[in-house]
Amino acid sequence: MKSIKHLFTIAAAAAVLTSCGEQTPATEDTATKEETKTTTFDGQFMVDTESSVVNWEGNMLEVGGVSLYGHHGRVNVAKGEVMLANGTITSGTVVIDMTTIKPQDDNYEDKEGKTADDLVGHLSSDDFFNIGEHPTARLVITGMRDGILMGDMTIRGNTNPVKIESVEIKEDENGMMHASGTFDIDRQEYGARFSMPVQEKVLSDKITLSFDVKAKKATA
Repeated sequence: MKSIKHLFTIAAAAAVLTSCGEQTPATEDTATKEETKTTTFDGQFMVDTESSVVNWEGNMLEVGGVSLYGHHGRVNVAKGEVMLANGTITSGTVVIDMTTIKPQDDNYEDKEGKTADDLVGHLSSDDFFNIGEHPTARLVITGMRDGILMGDMTIRGNTNPVKIESVEIKEDENGMMHASGTFDIDRQEYGARFSMPVQEKVLSDKITLSFDVKAKKATA
């Protein structure tokens, strides 16, 4: 018995001594590692249009990065597919239904002749997105590196490269691939120019797009 007690004493001294000699619980690092295990996605995934959305925000009277007035809202995803290898997006296409533009701010209320429908009509016109001739926009994904998604964005027939930083890919509670991220585009590069010079000068060229896309593994 004495030799056994002696061995336990040596082992305890070589580890971390506690004031009462009790056994220490599992460390937080071990628990954290178990909680942060992620699923590695591979193959083709089809976008679930019912649970996916693209949010937009545009501003005017922006000074020093602070906007005094603006609008924000959402637009639906029409269809899409992405290819993944070892949890990284390698390619894909996401089509946005521009006819579903919906403002969600309070700057246009149904009073005094200002309505959300008025804003939608203006955004749909040739001053901005010319939705009559270009009812969809498209993001073609060309690759992903170090958390940055690269691709080509097409709006009203004009295509420009984009980089989407800090893209997060995870498995949601239903086992679906869930991707989210935010990026800015310059409306001037896509031909979205207000025909009235005075108003055009106070509009910010930057439009912020954030996406929240869910996709499920394609079946054979």
